[in-house]
This record gives sequence, structure tokens and C-alpha cells, in this order.
Amino acid sequence: MKKMLFIFLLVALPLLASCNNQEFDKNRVETNAKSEESVDKASKETTAEVKKDGNENQSVSKAEFKVTQEKKREETKVKEEKKTVVDAGNKITEQQAPKKLTVEETGNIAKSTLKGIRLTMETLAAEHEEWHLQPWITNPADNKAKYDQALFTVQNSLSQYFTKNSAEKYAPAYLQEFFWAYEGFSMADENLLDVRFRVEEQAENRFVVSSITIESEAGYYSPGTNRLEYVKEGENWKINSYQFIPSQEQPLNLTKQDIEEAFVKNGYTVIDQFQHNGTTYFIIGYENQWMSAINTLNGHLEEKIATIYSQNK
Repeated sequence: MKKMLFIFLLVALPLLASCNNQEFDKNRVETNAKSEESVDKASKETTAEVKKDGNENQSVSKAEFKVTQEKKREETKVKEEKKTVVDAGNKITEQQAPKKLTVEETGNIAKSTLKGIRLTMETLAAEHEEWHLQPWITNPADNKAKYDQALFTVQNSLSQYFTKNSAEKYAPAYLQEFFWAYEGFSMADENLLDVRFRVEEQAENRFVVSSITIESEAGYYSPGTNRLEYVKEGENWKINSYQFIPSQEQPLNLTKQDIEEAFVKNGYTVIDQFQHNGTTYFIIGYENQWMSAINTLNGHLEEKIATIYSQNK
């Protein structure tokens, strides 16, 4: 009996040991598997974290780039808008800037205006012959009703060439000149702008021109300086003031060019320059039929000086 028990133990113990070893190995495998699984999971999680961080960093980088680009675009847009505003402002300024008239343009305006005045007054003189040489022309008290009617007609006719105040101011002189004297030579006309025409002042809606008058052979024009002020009303340039300064008050100091502008176009010839008693004269002639001397200071014709010149030749 004891012998059989001994034999059983000899056989069972190795088997039990083997089973324990297998269980141990199984547990070790499972433990290793779990460990590896944990490591793998940790690795994956770490990789995921790294990837996540990378993506986040990449996302931040893209966001910063986008902000930078947006900022650049905004700056460019602002610059373009500023440039547009500046360009528009410059364009508006150019459009609004007054166009400066040339000397020729102011001369044409002045001449056409004076010519229009002369033709208007000549037409009125032809239409109202009953007004000619009437006493009330020079003395309104003789027939104030007639005078007022005539004056109103003249003012109304001149209003297209004169400002309201200047039409009222100069109408009496035009009425008398064209219905009493029959001449109109004492009033400014387009021929008075031929000699030494200058633009004295110029602004957006105003300019002042001047010229000089030299005594003519027939004595129609008195020598002196003409000064005309024009203002713009709507689209029309109108005379606002006219001033004549006699040469006794403002010497002319004539040049050869002045003499040529005044006389050569009418067939006269500038013959010579001559001095007598400290005064300088220009000698002019007309087709060998007439000769006179023009005083360079006052613009008067002095035929006696021309005779002295001829005697000294």
C-alpha cells in the first residue's frame, strides 16, 4: 500500500508541476500581451498626441498665415482706396480749377462785347429817330417822362453787355452820345483795344484789361489809358466798370510798336523818330500827302513839330 502511494506521488508530482508551469507560462503570456498591448496603446496614444500637436501646430501656422494674408490684403485695399480718393480729389480739383483765359481770349471777349454795344446803340438810334437832338436828351428836366422812357430802353438793351449797376451807370452817357452827338467816339469801342492790350488782373469770374488810345488824325479819340473790368454772370462776360485815364494824368510813353499798332494797319507809315526841346516824337505819314508828329508822352498829334522836322531834313 505504501509502495503504491509512493509510486502515485512519483507520477503525479511531475504532472502537477507541468500544469503549474503551463499556467504560469499562460499567465506570463497574457501578462506580456497585456504589457505589449499597453505599450502599443501608449505608443498609439503618444503618436496620436504628437500627430494632434502637429496638426494643431499646423492649424495655428495656417491661421497665422491666413491672418497675415488678410492683413496684407486689407492694407492693400486701404492703400488702393486712399489712392482712389486722392486721384478722385485731384480730378475734381482739376475740373473745378478755373480755366485761365489767354490774352487772346480776353481780347476776343472784350472786343466782341464792345462791338455788340456799338451795334446795339446804332440800331436804337435808327429805330428812335424821334429822340435825336431833343432838349431832354441833355436836360432831362425838360421832359422827364420821355427821358426816363428812353433811358429805360437803353439800359434794357445794354443789359446783355453790362452788369445791372454798370448799365444804369453808363446808359445816360450812351443815350447822349448816340442821340445828341451822333458819334459815339467818346465811348469805348472795339477799336480802342488794338494798342498795348494787356491783361492786368484775372480771377475765376473776373478779369481786368487795359489798352491805350492815341489821338487820331480826325481827332475823334482822346489819348489816354482805357481800363475795363469784366465779371462773369452765368455763361456771359459783362462789363462791370470802364475807366478812361487821360494822358495828362498818366503819361503814355509811346514806343515804335505802339505807333505801328495804331497807324500802320490804316495805311500810315512810321517815318522817323525825332527829338525837339527834350521831347521825343514819332513822325508818321500817309501816302506822301500828310505828315504829323506824335508826342510820345501824351499821344497828341502835333503837325507843327512835323513841319520843324521837315525843315531840318
